[in-house]
Amino acid sequence: MKLTHSTDLALRALMFLGLRGRERCTLEETANGLAVSENHLVKVVIRLSDGGYVRTVRGRGGGIELARAPQAIVIGDVIRQMEPDFNLVECLQQGPHACVLSPACELQPLLNKAMGAFLEVLDSKTLADLLVRRRRLQAVLAA
Repeated sequence: MKLTHSTDLALRALMFLGLRGRERCTLEETANGLAVSENHLVKVVIRLSDGGYVRTVRGRGGGIELARAPQAIVIGDVIRQMEPDFNLVECLQQGPHACVLSPACELQPLLNKAMGAFLEVLDSKTLADLLVRRRRLQAVLAA
């Protein structure tokens, strides 16, 4: 179960913003803090904004901020937002890529169960849980 780079960046951006509390951060500041490209971060922020996880403000004094409290941001939900086609294998998809073995396949239910267990663990954690070691995270970002 591999997450895309965009999902990884989304989680790191949420952690970065969560450490700042209610303070608004610029895209440049966030990208520099995470050592990532601003262009890639913009795409991720748009998806996070669409999901209601961050709020963006344009213009002077603008930037990015959390739209919800860290304890209200469920990690599993963020992953579902960022990974809309989160299938372990192509055969789990519907449509033209559907596997001909699907009607009699025992692999599909097994993989679906594994995916369910994976997401269940992530659904039990919030952004607040990822910020427990706040001082340590802040020290790493300051380095």
